[in-house]
Amino acid sequence: MNTRQELLMNMRDAFVALNCRSDELKKRSKCASRINEITSELEKLRDKKPNCMTGIIISIVLGSLSLYVYGSFGLVITGVCIFFTVRSYLKQKKEIESDLEKMTYALHTEVPRLKETINQIDAFLSEYADAFDAQVSFIPSKYRDLHAVAFMYEAVENCRADTLKEAINLYEAYLLDQENKRAMEKAIQMQQEQFAALNQRIQQQKEAMEKMSQTQEKMAYEQEKMSYKQEKIAYDVKEIKNAEYEIEIK
Repeated sequence: MNTRQELLMNMRDAFVALNCRSDELKKRSKCASRINEITSELEKLRDKKPNCMTGIIISIVLGSLSLYVYGSFGLVITGVCIFFTVRSYLKQKKEIESDLEKMTYALHTEVPRLKETINQIDAFLSEYADAFDAQVSFIPSKYRDLHAVAFMYEAVENCRADTLKEAINLYEAYLLDQENKRAMEKAIQMQQEQFAALNQRIQQQKEAMEKMSQTQEKMAYEQEKMSYKQEKIAYDVKEIKNAEYEIEIK
């Protein structure tokens, strides 16, 4: 068996070990999240009270108005309001009690099973910790993750690399390329945002200029009207003076 085949076998074993550990940790995290969800929901339900204050206020207001407007018939309306308020209160209370019963049941049945699963996972990881470490010991700690090992395994399998060092260099080049792509995408996004902001300012300036032009046209029109009125007044004054002069001659 040559060096490349041995490297492929070692990387495959390392991937299996990392994948197994990752799956177990995911299961453990899922169990812990479910326990936290149950306990927090149970605390909320224990503090939760039926909200009937709104119904009481409405009943009081409607009852007062009904008594004032309809007299004794307002008592019937008040009774109806109180009935629906009490029914809503009892419904909310029943729903809270039902949810509380479900969460309490989960606390005493589901949570112990989840804790047992977590203990089993911890025991499994602890028991096989040395075996897991041995499977990945030939890989530098920086690259002991599923993505890195999968990439390097594929590079060796496809004859892009013959040694671990070459595979690591390819992975570093890949990471650098991804970083450059993200930086370029970010730069393009920023440029697009700048262009959008510039177009918005241009549009605002265009609208302001159009508004100013309309204002100037309106002012010119008003000035023209004023000039016409002044000319008319001057003409009327002239006509009046001519009429007075003709009267004096006569």
